[in-house]
Amino acid sequence: MKVILLQDVKGTGKKGEVHEVKDGYGVNFLIKKGLAQEASAKNLNLLQGQKDSAQHKIDVDIANAKEIAAEYGVEVYPHYLDLCDSKSVTKCVEDVIAHFGKIDILVNSGGTGGSGDPATMTDEQWAHVVDTDLTGLFYLCRDVARLSMIPNNYGRIVNVSSIHGFVSRKNVWTAPYCASKGGVHMMTKAMANDWGKYNITVNCIAPGYFPTELTEKFIDSDAFVQLHKDRCPKERHGILGEMDGLCVYFAAPCCTYTTGQIVAVDGGWTCN
Repeated sequence: MKVILLQDVKGTGKKGEVHEVKDGYGVNFLIKKGLAQEASAKNLNLLQGQKDSAQHKIDVDIANAKEIAAEYGVEVYPHYLDLCDSKSVTKCVEDVIAHFGKIDILVNSGGTGGSGDPATMTDEQWAHVVDTDLTGLFYLCRDVARLSMIPNNYGRIVNVSSIHGFVSRKNVWTAPYCASKGGVHMMTKAMANDWGKYNITVNCIAPGYFPTELTEKFIDSDAFVQLHKDRCPKERHGILGEMDGLCVYFAAPCCTYTTGQIVAVDGGWTCN
C-alpha cells in the first residue's frame, strides 16, 4: 500500500513523502500511530495543495523581503533551509557569509509545535519537536559562531524560546515542546559562558502568546481570551512589535555586558 508520511519516520522517510510499504506495517503501525495516512486520491490532492501553499509562502516571503529592502534601503537576502538537517543549515550559513562577508547578528527563532500524551507519544513525534525547536537552533548557533563570529571576534546571538521553557500548562500535552524550550534556555547560558572570550553575547527572549502561524487557530478564541484574563496580569496576548525593543538591544553593539540572560516578554504570565 502507499502512504503519506505525517512525521519523519526513521528507516521509512520524511514528513510529506509518499512511500510504498507493506500493508501490515502501514495499517497496524504507521496509520494506527498517526505517523501516516493512506495515499488516497483525496489525500494526495490535499498534499499537493499543501505543497502549493508552501510555495505561496515562499513567494510571499520574497515579496516581503523586497518591500523591506525598498523601505529601509538595505539589502535583503532570503534563504531557505531545513532546521533538522545539519548539512542544510551549514550550507545556508556558508552562502550568507559568502554573500555578505560575515554574520554579526543571529536572531534564532525557528520552531514548531507539537502535542500529545507523553505516555503514548512515538519516538518520531518526540524527535520532530526536539529536532526542530532545540537541535535546529543549536546547528545555527554552532555554524554561525564557528564560521564567522569566533574568527571575527564579535557576535550577537538572540535565541527565541517560549515561556514554556519556564512553565507548563495542565492538560495541554506539550512535553517535547517544554523540554526543547527549557533546553534553549540552558544552551543560551552555556554558550554565553563558552563564547564570551570571543566578544560574543548570547541571550534569549522567551515570549508569551503572540499571533503566529502556530497560534492563529486559537489565540483569539473565547476560551483563550478568558485564559489570559485569568492568568496574565496584562489580561491579553502579545501584540506584534512588543518584543522589538528587547531584540534590538540584545543585537546592538552597546550590548557588551549583558549575556546569558533569558527574558520573558509575556505580559507578566510567568510572575504568577
